[in-house]
Amino acid sequence: MLTISSWLASVSALCLLGFGLLYRRNRLSLLPSVALTSGLATAVAAVVLWLVPRLTPEHAATRWIIAILLVPLALVSAFGIYTLIGLLLLNARRMLRKESRRLSNMLTLLLALGITVYLIAWRWINAHSFPNYIQVFFDWANLLVIAFALHITYFLLASALANLPVRLAHLDYIVVLGAGLRPDGSVTPLLRRRVLRAVVAYRQYAPINPRLKLVMAGGQGPDEVRAESVAMAELAESEGVPGSAILLDDKSTTTYENMVFSRDLMITDFGSGQFTAVFVTSGYHVLRAGIYARRAGLAAKGIGARTAPYYLPSAALREYIAYFMMFRRRYLTAVAISFALTVVASIILLLADRGLL
Repeated sequence: MLTISSWLASVSALCLLGFGLLYRRNRLSLLPSVALTSGLATAVAAVVLWLVPRLTPEHAATRWIIAILLVPLALVSAFGIYTLIGLLLLNARRMLRKESRRLSNMLTLLLALGITVYLIAWRWINAHSFPNYIQVFFDWANLLVIAFALHITYFLLASALANLPVRLAHLDYIVVLGAGLRPDGSVTPLLRRRVLRAVVAYRQYAPINPRLKLVMAGGQGPDEVRAESVAMAELAESEGVPGSAILLDDKSTTTYENMVFSRDLMITDFGSGQFTAVFVTSGYHVLRAGIYARRAGLAAKGIGARTAPYYLPSAALREYIAYFMMFRRRYLTAVAISFALTVVASIILLLADRGLL
């Protein structure tokens, strides 16, 4: 007879198989991360359900197994959310010390405050009694928060998966995405890391293909003294990349334009669209940039440059917001439908409460 643990193990195997197939088909989707987390969660559940009946109190290993399995879970359940708030506040403090006080640099602070307000509201609601037709709206809001938390988790995992190493037998072009300049026209530390990562890739593949070229993608913003691509090219040349191996896109001002204009440059230079290309950007940006590349008709995988650890949480949150806005119609429609269903449920409960049903 099929036990629960063996059933969960089968589900886990199917989810992990689905992850492999989905990732191979589209590494820029959230579906592989959903399949992977589902597979790992069911695998852990299967192991626990198989192991627990086989443990005996007098067995020497029992205490160690319980400590390994249950103690971390208990600690995370009891203090995990408060630890997260503390880490977010510490990061916000460092961001405000090292970066300008723009809204985009205060996202970890805002998230910490939002979680705190949610916890206070949740405790207050649980401490009071409300009619069912009112309580259903609190339940809807709570499920919405959980859904967004899961969605952020899937997004972060998908971003990590998008940064897995890219291995190519041959490479024709490396597109480097711009990221703003300093007031004096020099590259920022973030942009410098992108260019230097591209130079590393150039040195790796140039011996295989002497015609390999870098494409510097970045126009001149309203607050910049020159085009980003010009400053990026100067840095690459100072690192030993010959000027003849650099193409400039000095018109684009968005990631999508980076991809479109770079695609056109490469087609013109190569003579056709049958080239192999990758793009280099910051690690947290690879997922969304890859989506734009696909929309632009550019078949290119992404290579992520290192980001300063203190900057990464805010950058990841900013990327999540931008990702959400890319698909806002889809997500907001789902939220609206769920709210409409909640309203219907509330009306039914109200009528039942009044004895009309």
